[in-house]
Amino acid sequence: MSRKKKRILLATCIPGCIVMLLLIAFLLLPVFAKSYINRKIESWGKERNCTITIGQMEISHFSLSGKFTLKATDIHVKANDATEEFAVTDLLTAEIQAWHGFHLTKELHDLEAGTMDIHAVSSSSNGYNNYGFLHKNHKSSQTTGYNERVIRILETFNQLCPDKMSIQTINLTTDLDSISSRYQLSGMSIREGRMAGVLTALPGSPEASQWDIRGCIDKKKFRYSGEMSLTGSCSDSTAPLPLGPNPEENHLRFQRASFDFQVTEKQKDHTRMSISVGVRKLECFHRYLADIPVRIDSTGGHLDLCFHHESIVLDSTSSLQLNQAVIHPYLKISQNEKKQKHIVFSVNERKCDARSLFSSLPEGIFEVIPHIKVHGNMDLRVLLDCDFAQIDSLRFDFDLRSSDHTFGIDEGRELITRFNEPFTYVFYENGDTSRTVEISEVNPYFCPFDQIPEYLTKSILASEDASFFSHRGFIKSAIASALIADLQSGKLRRGGSTISQQLVKNLFLNRKKVFSRKFEEMLLVWLIEDYRIISKERMFEIYVNIAEWAPETIGIGEASQFYFEKKPQELTFAECLYLATLIRAPKHYRSTVDSDGNITENKRVELEFVVKRMVERGIITEEELQGFLPDVKIKLRQPGTPD
Repeated sequence: MSRKKKRILLATCIPGCIVMLLLIAFLLLPVFAKSYINRKIESWGKERNCTITIGQMEISHFSLSGKFTLKATDIHVKANDATEEFAVTDLLTAEIQAWHGFHLTKELHDLEAGTMDIHAVSSSSNGYNNYGFLHKNHKSSQTTGYNERVIRILETFNQLCPDKMSIQTINLTTDLDSISSRYQLSGMSIREGRMAGVLTALPGSPEASQWDIRGCIDKKKFRYSGEMSLTGSCSDSTAPLPLGPNPEENHLRFQRASFDFQVTEKQKDHTRMSISVGVRKLECFHRYLADIPVRIDSTGGHLDLCFHHESIVLDSTSSLQLNQAVIHPYLKISQNEKKQKHIVFSVNERKCDARSLFSSLPEGIFEVIPHIKVHGNMDLRVLLDCDFAQIDSLRFDFDLRSSDHTFGIDEGRELITRFNEPFTYVFYENGDTSRTVEISEVNPYFCPFDQIPEYLTKSILASEDASFFSHRGFIKSAIASALIADLQSGKLRRGGSTISQQLVKNLFLNRKKVFSRKFEEMLLVWLIEDYRIISKERMFEIYVNIAEWAPETIGIGEASQFYFEKKPQELTFAECLYLATLIRAPKHYRSTVDSDGNITENKRVELEFVVKRMVERGIITEEELQGFLPDVKIKLRQPGTPD
C-alpha cells in the first residue's frame, strides 16, 4: 500500500475511531452515572453512619447538554445505631444537570415524588435519636470566613432547590420524649417560581390545625419569600408551631408567619442580604421567659446583614418591632485568628414614644406596669462590647431617660407613692404568706431613718450597694462585673442588683426568676429613681425594716433584739457589720457562730475584709479602722422570738 493511501486511511479511521469511542462513552454514561451515584450514596452513608437502600434505580434521557433523569423506587434511610427507619419513599424522579460545558455541576431542575414517610424519634433521658446522622460538622467551616461560608450555603441551596417540584404527600411523624405529633404535607409544588402546599395536623398531634404554605423563589436574584397561615375553622385563632418543642415545657403558637430573603450584593470579599420577617398573633411560653404564655398581636423585623471574611454586621438600618414599638439595633460579630469572638451590640434610640412603648408590652405577664399610663418621649441607649479574648475588658452601658423633659406619668402613680405612707408589708415564704409587718410607728420594732445607726447604714452600703445614695437605680460597673463573672464561669451566678432593685422586687413583684419579672423590675426602678417618686431616705428606711435577718425575723428592730437583746441605736460597729453581712443569707446565720455564740474564724476574716474595703471606698476613716475589733457574741435563740 502506497504511503498516500496509508495517510488517507489514517485520516479516515482516526476520526471515525474517535467518534466511535465518544459514541460508546456517551452510551455508557448512564452506567458510569449510576455507578458514580451508588458510590456517592455508599460514601455518604459511611461518613454519616447510616444506610441508604434503593430497590431499583434507572438513569435515562442523557443529553449532550449534561442533563439526565434519575428514577429511584423503594428508598429507605436508616441510622446504623437506630431501631426505627428515618425515611421511606416509594418513588423519586429527578432531572439533574451534571455539567455545563466543561464545568461539573450538581443542579437539580425537576423533582417528583410519590409518598414520603419521615419518622423522627428521640429521648433526652438516654440521648437516643434516629436522625443524628443528619448533623455534620464541616471541617472547611473551621478554616473559611463568614462570607465564604454564606456563599457556599447560598450556592448549595440554589443547586438543590429544584426549578420544578411536585410531591404528592409527605407524612411527618415525631416521637420526641414520648410527645407524639403527626403532620401531613400534601400537594407540595414549585411551578414557575411559585411554591404551594398544605400542612395538616393529623389525629395524634397535640392540636388539630391546617396551614396554607405559599412562597416565591427567584434563584437568579437569590430571592426567596414565603408565608405560612392557618386556614379552615381555626384561621382566626392560633396553633402550635408544627414539629415544635414539647408543649408541656415550652411552646410557640401563631396565626401567620412570613419572611422575605434577598441577597442584595454578592462579592468575593463581602455579601449583603436583606431579611424581613413578620408574625401575627404570636404566643410563646418558656419557663425562663415568664410564668404564663406571652401573647403578642404583631411582631417582626427587618434585618440588613453584611458578611465579611472575619465579621458579620447587622446594620443599624435594621429594625425590630413589637406591636407599635420599634427599635434599631446594631450588632457586629467578629473573630480573630484563634477563632475567638468579639461581639458589639448597641441600641441608640432618640425620642421614642413612651405611650407606644408601654402599651406595646405583652399583656398578662407584668404586675404593675400595665396600670401605669405615661406620655412624652424617651431616649434609650444600650452598649455591650465583649471581646472573648479579653473578657475582663467587657464594657456595658445603659441609659433610659426623658427626651427634652417631656416624659410624665398620667395614671398609676399612686401604685408607687402609697409606699411613702405607712403600709403593711406581707412577707412570703416559698410563695405563701408567712407573716405581715407594719412599716410605721405602730410597730414597736419599726426603726425610722433618722434612728438607723450610722455604722449600720455604712455597713449595709459596703456590703450591698456602696453608691446607693448617688446612683439612679443601677450600677453599670456592677452589671459589667456580673456579666464578666457569668461568662467566665459559664453560668448565671451573679446578679449585680442594687438596693433599689431588691426593694422593687420585694415590694411590687413576685420572686419568680423569669426575664419578664426582671424587665419590669428595671422599668419600675427607672420610674422611681429618675422621678424621685420615693426618696432615697424612705427607700433605705423601708429596706432595713423589711429585710429578713434570720428565719421569721423581719426588720432591724427585731434583728437587733433577736441577736443581741439591744435596740438598733445600741449596736456596736462590729455588730452592725455582722448584721449587714447576713442580709444575703439570713437562714444560714447558725454557720457563722460557734456553740457559745462567738463568731467563727471565717466570719471574723470576712468582717475584717469588709471593713478594710470600707476604708478603701472612703466609707470610714483610717482612725475608725484602727478602733475596730471584730468581736461579736450573739444570743442563741429560736427563730421568730425577738423578745
